[in-house]
Amino acid sequence: LFRSPGSWPSGRIGIPWSRAAAVTVRGLAPAMSAGDVLSGKAVSALVRERLKKEVASLKEQAPGFRPGLAILQVGDRDDSNLYISMKLKAAAEIGINANHVKLPKTATETEVLRCITSLNEDSAIHGLIVQLPLDSDNPMSTEI
Repeated sequence: LFRSPGSWPSGRIGIPWSRAAAVTVRGLAPAMSAGDVLSGKAVSALVRERLKKEVASLKEQAPGFRPGLAILQVGDRDDSNLYISMKLKAAAEIGINANHVKLPKTATETEVLRCITSLNEDSAIHGLIVQLPLDSDNPMSTEI
């Protein structure tokens, strides 16, 4: 989203940047000076709009197709629940069918892997997010 650090004068980012209209959709890189900071809200809106158009295009090419996303959560952390609700809302806004799959805090690594395998084999699921951290009573590796 930014120029490479070598192209920044003195390698610093300083002044807040709020000219959202200057952000370009194509590369999401605005016409801005090196000391400006991107507006996360403006960039996020542009990314969502671009994705919404891409999903609509996919649906036109294959009538009846609806991209599917599964978000797998182990446990019930409040912060994870908040992040997942934001992901579900964003997915709905762009036309993706998103499902929240919850496993209990007592789930084992084997059970989590079995669930991931099942989701991978589901033809309605085209993407999978495993919400970290895994809030499990059992030890699990997140580097599988």
